[in-house]
Order: sequence, then structure tokens, then C-alpha cells
Amino acid sequence: MLHVPSMLTYGFLSFSMAFFNKALFEISDFRNSLFVIFIQLLFVILSFEILAYIRFMPKPIMTQYDAYIFLVPSTFYSLSTILSLLALMKLNVAIYVVIKVSFFLKRKNRNNL
Repeated sequence: MLHVPSMLTYGFLSFSMAFFNKALFEISDFRNSLFVIFIQLLFVILSFEILAYIRFMPKPIMTQYDAYIFLVPSTFYSLSTILSLLALMKLNVAIYVVIKVSFFLKRKNRNNL
């Protein structure tokens, strides 16, 4: 069963981040996508740490084995994000979001077959 609130939240946050990144690239003429990814990842990690500190959510302990298992997927996710940011530099936000959503829906339909 699809979890509609999660899908809507993901769509909203994805569109917001694309809009923010495009504004950063266009207004300030900033072209370092690795720095943008690093800052966004740092923000997510700090958010999780703060939420765990105030006991709003539990934070699991990561072992060395877990880090080894997540190495390949996280590397490919990082490469995908870098390529997405490079594409975003060339496209406008609306076209970028349409391409991203259509790819997600195409992949989702393929998994349902």
C-alpha cells in the first residue's frame, strides 16, 4: 500500500530543495555542487542529532558493518545527486521536477508489473 503523506512530503521537499538549489546557482552564480551536497547532508545529520538529543526520535547506533553495507548505495546516491545538481544548473526548476517525477513514476510502474 502506498503511503500518500510520505509521498506528498517527499514531493514537496524535493521540489523545495530543487527551487532552493536553482536559486543558489542562478542568483549567486555558485557552481560547486559538491559543497551544496555536503552542506545539505550536514544539515540532515545535525537535524537527526538534535531530534535524538531532545528525545523526539531514536537514533540507532551505526556499526562498522553497517557502514560497509551502506558504502556502495551511498556512493551511487551521491553520484546521482551530483548529476542531478549539474542538470539543474542547465534546466529550469519546473522541467527538472517534471523529469524527476516522471522517472520516479516510471520506475514505480515497472516495479508493480
